[in-house]
Amino acid sequence: MYYVQRGSVPQQRHTQHRAPDGSLYAEELFGVEGFTGRSSLLYHLTPPTQTHRVEPVSRVRLEAADDGLHRHRLTKTGAVEPDGDIVTGRTPLYFNNDVVFGVVRPSAPMREGTFYRNGIADEMLFVHEGTGVCDTVFGPLPYGPGDYLVLPIGTTWRLDPDEGSAQRILYLEAPSEIEPPKLTGEHAMTVVVAAHGYPGTPTSGGSIREIEAAEQVEGVTVFHAGTALADNRLVAKGGRVLAVTAVADTFANARARAYRAVDQIDFADGFHRRDIGWRELARETA
Repeated sequence: MYYVQRGSVPQQRHTQHRAPDGSLYAEELFGVEGFTGRSSLLYHLTPPTQTHRVEPVSRVRLEAADDGLHRHRLTKTGAVEPDGDIVTGRTPLYFNNDVVFGVVRPSAPMREGTFYRNGIADEMLFVHEGTGVCDTVFGPLPYGPGDYLVLPIGTTWRLDPDEGSAQRILYLEAPSEIEPPKLTGEHAMTVVVAAHGYPGTPTSGGSIREIEAAEQVEGVTVFHAGTALADNRLVAKGGRVLAVTAVADTFANARARAYRAVDQIDFADGFHRRDIGWRELARETA
């Protein structure tokens, strides 16, 4: 956690802060856990409890498209037409108890003077296409392609796309905290272990052992992409079976760790490439 100061604030927190005309600014401690956890101390021209009008947005009912099978899904969103604003134009795609995400292609800004506040979930907007300004109670945030806009629960905000700028945004809602990733400066590399026959018809049911030994290699985590349990055995259940990921101070060391871990895994029906990351390795050692 770190402090960021914007605008006019007093030197000491939770004390009188007056405007040039002598009137008091209204103080608000904005957060979800009182004086612990993430929070912001805001000063308002008018009390934050004062509202002109509160209106519901249209209710969205989520219905699962369940055919009783656990299968791969290909969701094509390229043909989604612009519609509504950043809230009313949302198309939910996937959901569970922890998250809802989908796409939105706002065709217009929200009505003048209208703001939105999600009272049950953190939100994140990933901008695929388009530019504009996300105006929040914390101040305006210009955005463009590749930007992530993280909006904590209870934030008052609106989105104003630039005129003539086509928008394509992935949105996400989560009742738990959405925490932006922290960059460490370390390097990472992943080696995919696939089943024989991939990418055609992969061999299924082959036993996989020594995952624990692979994860004993420093900085290594083995992610399961296509595995299952059968008679208390870990077996392959798909084409791309394992993703062996290593982190280290240099790319060369991360690569060495990843392959050292792969070599620990006993998977007779599997195979992997030995040339992953060669371009990056060449750049690092040039």
